[in-house]
Amino acid sequence: MLLCLAGATEDQREFCGSSLLSSFPGFGLGRVFGSGGVLSIRRKTSSPFFSSICFSEPAVTDIAMPFEAEVVHELPDDLAAAIGHVMVKYARLEHSLTMLIGLLLQLNKAEARIALREPRAADRLDIVLDLFAIKDIKIISDVTMLKSLVTESTSGRDLLAHGIWLKHPLNGDLYIRQTRGKWPKNLSRNQTVKRAVFPQSFPYSVNECRKTIQTINKALAAVASLGEELDKALQAFPERFREPSPVLNPLGIQNPRGN
Repeated sequence: MLLCLAGATEDQREFCGSSLLSSFPGFGLGRVFGSGGVLSIRRKTSSPFFSSICFSEPAVTDIAMPFEAEVVHELPDDLAAAIGHVMVKYARLEHSLTMLIGLLLQLNKAEARIALREPRAADRLDIVLDLFAIKDIKIISDVTMLKSLVTESTSGRDLLAHGIWLKHPLNGDLYIRQTRGKWPKNLSRNQTVKRAVFPQSFPYSVNECRKTIQTINKALAAVASLGEELDKALQAFPERFREPSPVLNPLGIQNPRGN
């Protein structure tokens, strides 16, 4: 069910139509803004032109007509720069967590890169916390908050890294499409709607990028605090840590047998 925009290729358009409602029996039509509708609770506006389904507030009873939305491949410079800032900040967060693991295990940097590879940030944090536990080092930092910050940072980064950008056909506003996770229950009449099956789109601007950057900065600060606790433990309990090994072959060149 993809209708063509004049002059647009298939990868440049998204179609969202109310005919998709048949895929979700039991939801009803009385308060739905079309299957492509996105209701912005914050702005109190409906935007039924993306490949997603949304359920409006009880006071709204109209069914809006579907729109086609162009897939955007070029973003404004300020937004593109903000997205780049998010990516760099998030990479720093991942690296900081990896370095904590390396320090806990007293690995040199080459060993850490080889052994740890690139797990998800949440998995890296879990490894850190497990290593603190088996070394019987009590953590003073708020672990629950740190986990929440890492999860929120990852969600914000992943949305930008994997989301598809769409343009409002009338006013040109940019939206980003999300296909991971599930729709909030308050927007799906308490039903389970997977975004992979029926994507959800959000209005997105530089301000949203800045909020993600702020979250990542908070996560970085929390990880730094955890690092300070580790530094104190290294001094207080040196017997709990092995001596780091030297790097004898810095290029890691593997010689054939016999040579």
